[in-house]
Amino acid sequence: MVPERTGARVWNRPRDRSSSDDLTRSQSRPISPTHLAKTRGELTELREMMTTLIDEIPSQWIANKAIANRLDHTKRELAEHRAASIRERNQTSLDLLRTTSNPQSIGLFGTPEIPSTRSGRTQEKIRNDPRRKA
Repeated sequence: MVPERTGARVWNRPRDRSSSDDLTRSQSRPISPTHLAKTRGELTELREMMTTLIDEIPSQWIANKAIANRLDHTKRELAEHRAASIRERNQTSLDLLRTTSNPQSIGLFGTPEIPSTRSGRTQEKIRNDPRRKA
């Protein structure tokens, strides 16, 4: 390959340039063998790093898939828990409505009795309280 045809030229000193050369071209020097060896070593190191990264891709994909599956499972469990909680809340509301509509379930001071909070003995005491009988 002829340097004049390709434009490839290595200058060591400014006076080596001919007047026909492009004056905007920067001066350059040949690359020393030690720099080439260092560059080759760096290139080898980069190749090894890339190979390692490429080898890790499948295991990372598997780990990400496992995390996504656990997240989906947890979302389903949360939705089921919320639905059960809503059902329980609705059932409690219905139970309260039933007890307040039953005049026998009215406790002291006209407050509804909530069976889950008071024992049968307490309810009996309230019903038999002489102050209630008027």
